[in-house]
Amino acid sequence: MRIGALSKRSGVPVPTIKFYMREGLLPAGSLTHVNQAQYEETHLRRLRLLQALSQVGGLSVKQLRGILALMEKPDFPVHELLGQTLLSGIPRSYTNDEYSHALAEVDALISRYRWQISDDSPARIAAAAIVATLCALGTPAHLPMGLLDRFAYHADAMAFGDDTAETPEQALIDAVIGDRLLLALRRLAEENVQATMEKGAQ
Repeated sequence: MRIGALSKRSGVPVPTIKFYMREGLLPAGSLTHVNQAQYEETHLRRLRLLQALSQVGGLSVKQLRGILALMEKPDFPVHELLGQTLLSGIPRSYTNDEYSHALAEVDALISRYRWQISDDSPARIAAAAIVATLCALGTPAHLPMGLLDRFAYHADAMAFGDDTAETPEQALIDAVIGDRLLLALRRLAEENVQATMEKGAQ
């Protein structure tokens, strides 16, 4: 298909498609004439993936570039890919002391749940960075009402099993888009709780 057809089928404007190609996120098409190129179904799939990860998942171009590079590595562990995806989106806004305290909290939680986690796990580092950010914002490091443990409990129940059962691309989609879905569902549940409380107060 030509770029116009690619745009129509994907819903992505032609300038955005060209931007993705300039940034090295989308392979160029096969030249058929001097100013014409043909695109395949693989281009359409990659384009939809990019749009989903950026528009729904909120990933930046820099994050997308790094993630796609990891996906192309042979036998790259899926859990590391997902951990790097999470870690790359966390800006540093905390002190070293806050991070050290947060890391101790995360390690204590890992121990309580008997999770088998390596010391250099990107997800472990990301979790500590998030808790450290909460500390910097004035939230107690142990988190109110055992929030960290409550999240861990539900995360444990939702965790996927064998990460070799799906491709890195599918695992990435499930994780990034799935995380946004879980956030939306949490907001719905919170809205319901608030409405129920307001109704009970009347």
